[in-house]
Amino acid sequence: MGDKPFAYICSPFRGDMRSNAERARGYSRQVLETGYIPLAPHLLFPQFLNENIPREREAGMEMGAALLSQCRVLVVCGKGISEGMAREIDMAERLHIPIYTLDAFINMPESERRCHQGRIMSVPMPNDAKARTGFPVPAGKPSVLERIAGVWRLQNRERRETPASVKSKPHGSER
Repeated sequence: MGDKPFAYICSPFRGDMRSNAERARGYSRQVLETGYIPLAPHLLFPQFLNENIPREREAGMEMGAALLSQCRVLVVCGKGISEGMAREIDMAERLHIPIYTLDAFINMPESERRCHQGRIMSVPMPNDAKARTGFPVPAGKPSVLERIAGVWRLQNRERRETPASVKSKPHGSER
């Protein structure tokens, strides 16, 4: 496994931490199956840091940023973007680390996953992503966050509108 790249798992943790941790384990498993080594700091650091103590939460975010700098991609998972996720996405942008939604990442061709030709997203985004978001997008960082929100909105609509017997075209294959 030493030659496999790292993928940073960006998903919610605060709130229902038990359910969010369970979902993060599932996201990590899906990313592992693509050939990447998933890094989900929010599954590790709460083992010894208290999320409710601001100083310890900040220490966890700083350690997560150090791990993110070693990753080839950031994979955004879940149904919304928390304040901590927004910080991780912003850091990935500054480090020029490609950012993908989970669906886009697991459905892209393996060759593209290896090359990461798309810098930010592998899925085309609607121009009116802000109007289509089903959850609040943190202020001050609309570009990538709105694009991710638009992808989720489109994916959820496709799932509702596409009968189970009809297979839809995988996200990211439009390129």
